[in-house]
Amino acid sequence: MNHRTNGTSIITAPFQSAALPSPALSFIGRKNSGKTTLLEKTIAELTRRGLKVATIKHHGHPDFDIDVPGRDSYRHRAAGSRSTSILSDVRFAQVTELDDPLSCENVLTGLSSYDVVLVEGFKQAQIPCVELFRAGNHRDEEAARDIATYWERLIKGISPKADQGTGRTQTLPAAVVSDMENVQKAASAFDIPLFRFEDIHQIATFVQDLYARPKLTIAVQAGGESSRMKRPKEIEPLANKPLISYVLERVSPLADELIVTTNHPERLQFLYDDYPDLIFAMDSIPQRGAIPGFYTALSAAHNDKVGIVACDMVSFPTILLAHEALLLRDCINPAFDAIIPKTDIWYEPFAGVYRKSSCLKSVKSMIEQGHENGRVGDMIRSLHCGFIDCSSPEKTARFGGSFRNVNTPQDLEDAERAIIGDPTCLY
Repeated sequence: MNHRTNGTSIITAPFQSAALPSPALSFIGRKNSGKTTLLEKTIAELTRRGLKVATIKHHGHPDFDIDVPGRDSYRHRAAGSRSTSILSDVRFAQVTELDDPLSCENVLTGLSSYDVVLVEGFKQAQIPCVELFRAGNHRDEEAARDIATYWERLIKGISPKADQGTGRTQTLPAAVVSDMENVQKAASAFDIPLFRFEDIHQIATFVQDLYARPKLTIAVQAGGESSRMKRPKEIEPLANKPLISYVLERVSPLADELIVTTNHPERLQFLYDDYPDLIFAMDSIPQRGAIPGFYTALSAAHNDKVGIVACDMVSFPTILLAHEALLLRDCINPAFDAIIPKTDIWYEPFAGVYRKSSCLKSVKSMIEQGHENGRVGDMIRSLHCGFIDCSSPEKTARFGGSFRNVNTPQDLEDAERAIIGDPTCLY
């Protein structure tokens, strides 16, 4: 579907990979509450499970230094350099002098494509937090003394002033780690998840299930008839590269599992060179069409969150899938079957994320009732969907791309002219 404004389409870079936002969770507590030790063990457990973890540490001393006096980089800074970077083949570090304070949220915007960012400290940051209370630490005991009353006031909308001495936050914690009886009772009373300090496996599971980026299967649909192109468009060359390669380049950084649905895998064997773990899924239903294609993609997926993408969206807005997957995970009441973008014209079902556990049943039911050749709109109406506002090219562009399809030889020609930089063709 082509979306145009004042006679022109959104200008995008079809081959540009977008940065993916990283979910974050902070661990807060008073000095000597055990934050660093708990984080260290949690990071190790999440890493063992295959998650890509980043961390941010708050430092109480504004003039801290991580460089070593006498080293070349230290000498650069001593001479007046405002920003010094150290780069090797496997590690990168940067020390920058700030003119104004930098917030945790600002730092998070520069940490992209991690499964989760764990933050130590920054109790006033606008991110969910896990709060620690350790018995025997007088600061924790002071903070915990009236914690039930404090949380009750927060729930009632009475915002108590944060006590800098006890380090309490002005939001309810996402979870509590404590060995103190009064804190444990309060957490239970307010239905706040509670862990002990030794519950590393359970804490890691909590982080993984609720705050890390959800595991996502991405299925690229390449099983259509290509009736308007008159030839298999997935392998049609676009600026000397198969059209489907543009889509895979954009979505693969987000995919924990990558699938291409096709009834002609022999045409696409070259993709194994760049994607050795790629899975080809062939239609198990004789009829070809959108509904059977959805059934094939959902059936082949091993994760519950499944992004379904058309093979001809060469400027696909990659970040959109990350947002949709997070929304699908976080929307519990109501629990959506799918999150899809809604344009000013219609929906974009081939740019959405679907919950396999519920959508597969609905799609299978449609096929069993003889609606395998039905419209995708009928399938969307049979699901409980949440929608993302993409009613203008500008709103779509914030996700790093567009929904422009390459359906016809003319579309292909326009796309190629745009890629090679022809200013007369706005793609």
